[in-house]
Amino acid sequence: MVEPREVKEVLSAEEAAKLLDIHIDTVRDWLRSGKLPGVKMGDSIWRIRRADIEAMFSNEAEHGK
Repeated sequence: MVEPREVKEVLSAEEAAKLLDIHIDTVRDWLRSGKLPGVKMGDSIWRIRRADIEAMFSNEAEHGK
């Protein structure tokens, strides 16, 4: 039996970049600028809620950005 793939609710910056198919530096830029909400844990570790990623893109789609 195949187990359903677990959907993570909190992602690292690297995981977010893979999910969005963009470069990690773009995700980090968005995090530093506040365009994408996230929590910095230590010097270089970020955690991002999947819901915030989805909200960011649904807002852009609604506003034509």
